[in-house]
Amino acid sequence: MNDAQLQPYLNFNGNCEEAMKFYQSVLGGELQISRFADYESPEMPVQEDQRQKVMHSTLQNKGLTFMASDAMNERAASVGNNITLSVAGTETELLTKFFNGLSEGGTNITPLAQQVWGDTFGMFTDKFGINWMFNISASKEWAMGVVTDYLNTLGEAEKNALERIQAIVTQIAPEAEEVITYGMPGYKYKGKYLISFAAFKDHLSIFPGAEAIEALKDKLEGFALSKGTIQFTLENQLPTEIVQEIVTLGVKRITAN
Repeated sequence: MNDAQLQPYLNFNGNCEEAMKFYQSVLGGELQISRFADYESPEMPVQEDQRQKVMHSTLQNKGLTFMASDAMNERAASVGNNITLSVAGTETELLTKFFNGLSEGGTNITPLAQQVWGDTFGMFTDKFGINWMFNISASKEWAMGVVTDYLNTLGEAEKNALERIQAIVTQIAPEAEEVITYGMPGYKYKGKYLISFAAFKDHLSIFPGAEAIEALKDKLEGFALSKGTIQFTLENQLPTEIVQEIVTLGVKRITAN
């Protein structure tokens, strides 16, 4: 069964967040935003003026879905290259065939390869000048939101660390729904984003949103922070009581809205 989806992807020159919030104010729906700083690591440093720019955002409202990001400095958005066709799915063989076929005679921008968020991703401009991006989710089960399957792919130490967070979430919000967001496991509560988490090469991250980090910043000394993200290591893990507070704040935020 072909599960591929074709959706528009918008590119902006630093005002992506402003634009997406405007679209949300008119169209409604749920808006999710992640920034370049959220994925920073020693292997992938981010320039200071790029840190708070939007790496990826999604606006969803029933049958309406579109995505957007800020262009990096070397690929400024302009009329003609500010809209990209995005293809996403889980069938590696089929989508790789599509990628190779559509890019033939065109210009490859990003080779199709596994990325830091866990999925296989690539970009190209076809021979007619149309921009495309492909994102192949790691597995059908991940796309369906099975967090445990993601955890089972990790090393024992990383798995144990994230299972502790998973246990806290399910204890505080037992009705929370498992989801996969940008290739990372997480939870929605009452249909809205609650939290996600993931393991990377040299650290682990939890993504509770900017409000929770601001509320708890005095308790987060010693951890690498960016807007919406807390990075920690196996040697210096987030205390259980802080994770509990993060999840509780998220539940209260969603309930209040």
